[in-house]
Amino acid sequence: MPMSGRLRAFPLACLLAVALAFAGCSKEENVGPEPPKLTGKDVLDRGIQELSRNNIQAAINLFSLIVEKAPEGSPERAAAHTFLGQIAYRSGKMDDAIAQFEAALSSAPDLQPARVGLGNAFLSVGRFEEAVAAWGPLVAANPNLFKVHNNMGVAYQDMGRLDDAIAHLEQAVALAPEYLRAHENLAEAYRKKGMTEAADAAERRAQAIKARIGAQTQAQMEAQSQARAEAEARAQAEAAH
Repeated sequence: MPMSGRLRAFPLACLLAVALAFAGCSKEENVGPEPPKLTGKDVLDRGIQELSRNNIQAAINLFSLIVEKAPEGSPERAAAHTFLGQIAYRSGKMDDAIAQFEAALSSAPDLQPARVGLGNAFLSVGRFEEAVAAWGPLVAANPNLFKVHNNMGVAYQDMGRLDDAIAHLEQAVALAPEYLRAHENLAEAYRKKGMTEAADAAERRAQAIKARIGAQTQAQMEAQSQARAEAEARAQAEAAH
């Protein structure tokens, strides 16, 4: 899925300054006070800030700088690989995403965002067994990750392993009863298994959740409209005075 937002290149002069500071370099001639040297965490934080502003190329440049300069095995390097993987995933570049997530996990095998991302990328390209293998350690360590259970259910369903799919999808809806996608996937798995009554019940639950979501959305829209009307009325009253 493409990441929204206008792409803006990071200014070359600023990137060069960050690179010099990160590498611990200094000019031969000092002119004024020496600027503080940036740590890997400083550069990582800047990359995250640029990413939050949808300055995607700026974020890529900073994360790539960490990958180039940070020591092997450092947490900043693993985090940078993970962010680069997420950017590639959202851009639909699954091979790049997989490579970045695997690089992160090579030094930080318990890094949850990288492991989740790797499994999602494998799932997106139909590599279901590898997706399940990527997620397995996560749910073993933390069985409450309902979205991972849902995704494992989808992978197992596509592999034809319906019993395993149903087990994970049932776990997902037990952990998150309002998680619509898991109910829909569970209904599909039940139906493929020939469990018609269970499938019908799961579909009814999904429809009820949809109705609640629709009602909440309508209420939010009405509240926002009322707030705008009240703000306009206050502005008109102040202008009259």
